[in-house]
Amino acid sequence: MSMYIVSWQVRQTIDNKPTLVDHWQVSETWEHAESMYNIIKHENDDVYCAAISQIVVGTEPHWYQDEEVYDDGQPTWEQEWEDFGEVYDDDPNSI
Repeated sequence: MSMYIVSWQVRQTIDNKPTLVDHWQVSETWEHAESMYNIIKHENDDVYCAAISQIVVGTEPHWYQDEEVYDDGQPTWEQEWEDFGEVYDDDPNSI
């Protein structure tokens, strides 16, 4: 399954200074991304530029259908704490 990002920049004035502001939205199909692009590019005079990009490598675990399958090879925060001699205590007043 491919996913796409539609990104665009809009001309705005912030603190009396002209600037470009970035926007983006994730789309799950090419057709949806293309439809969004056409709406953004052709129905808004303030759009400076727009693009559709295919997501080739995603690092966000919520993009996976089953989070149990997701494993990025990184240690959990508990393991990181333990590696540096830290101890997480759910009941700190019991010491």
